[in-house]
Amino acid sequence: ADHALASHSSMAAFYIYPDAAMDQSTAVLECRPSWSFDDQSAEVAMLALLRQHPARVTDPEAATLFVVPLMPYVSSGAGECMGESHQRRMSRAASALQKSPFLSRRGGHDHLLITNTFRVKTFAPWLKPLLGNATIAWFEQPRLATGERRPGVLYSLAFWRCTVVIPYLANPFCAQQRAAAPEAAHPSSGGAVEAGASLSAQRARRHVRAPGSVFFQGSFSAASYLRGRFASLQDLPGAHVQDVPRGCSESQNASLRPECAASRLRGSPLHTARGMLSHEFCLVPRGDTPSSGRLYAALACRCVPLLIANRFAEHFAFPTRGRYDEWVVSVPEGEFMRSPRASIEGAIHQARPQLTRIRSAMEAAGVELLYDAAGSRAADNMLRDWSASCATGG
Repeated sequence: ADHALASHSSMAAFYIYPDAAMDQSTAVLECRPSWSFDDQSAEVAMLALLRQHPARVTDPEAATLFVVPLMPYVSSGAGECMGESHQRRMSRAASALQKSPFLSRRGGHDHLLITNTFRVKTFAPWLKPLLGNATIAWFEQPRLATGERRPGVLYSLAFWRCTVVIPYLANPFCAQQRAAAPEAAHPSSGGAVEAGASLSAQRARRHVRAPGSVFFQGSFSAASYLRGRFASLQDLPGAHVQDVPRGCSESQNASLRPECAASRLRGSPLHTARGMLSHEFCLVPRGDTPSSGRLYAALACRCVPLLIANRFAEHFAFPTRGRYDEWVVSVPEGEFMRSPRASIEGAIHQARPQLTRIRSAMEAAGVELLYDAAGSRAADNMLRDWSASCATGG
């Protein structure tokens, strides 16, 4: 309701376009039911929070920010849906947006599109002519603190004026599994074994993290100069460090590659969440770009991240509210490259005495960064960052 804005003075009053050509949520979500397992689908979760947000207004004349409710990444994945292609959906949306008097009023300066995909081609061909002066809520910051564009092909595709970095979508099974089974101390950490119950039976009902254990499963070929050294970590005590070859998650490839059968099972969202929940530490290396959705999945599963990505901090979502320095354990890339095993063992040794404090910080950070956290402030933080960084200038 509009009267609630008094308690949200640091957030922009925003209007979500109701035009059916732009709001494609019903169709594309039905045609892409697996969207919640894809960390690039944050557009869906953020829009859901905005629809219920007290700063939302129904009168466009009262708005200082206009939200374009497209879901370009999910729409692209949906493909042909209810007789309409992704290209046709984007074309219709662009046509409707072009007719808006509010777009022309400030040349798009007060408009926002939310999509955290690196696949800019899912929306650029249709929206670049309209949103060049707008803000995109994206997965990384394409500009340096000086305002200059970062080098690299990916950042050169960022055609828009301003960027607010938002979190990746976390694995939904983290919250589900944590709610279904409480966490318990491992017996070797002083946790008691229930009378008459085997340790394996207890683990089936509760999440038990082996002390000092490390988890990772994903492609060793992404950023191979770094991840290629993960094989040396596989025999760490209690470690689960497994390669899931690229392409194994795609059914058309998996059926032709015998090595994919086990990898697909191991790499499913449910098994990944269970793995994170049963280990104290999760490796979060850089991928093809400095950031990774693994950081937010680790947060959701309360698996302390060992961050091996020197430039990730430049792309943290909501950096002033995410409390990253309180729960992220950084392992410099150079140190890891020189001695993979020793650097990880050293980081674990230093972090373990602080686990209680770190986990408490993760609880607090989860409310700021996770879309499915109770009382999530992810939408609040995006609106505040827009007001602070993107509302003026241009």
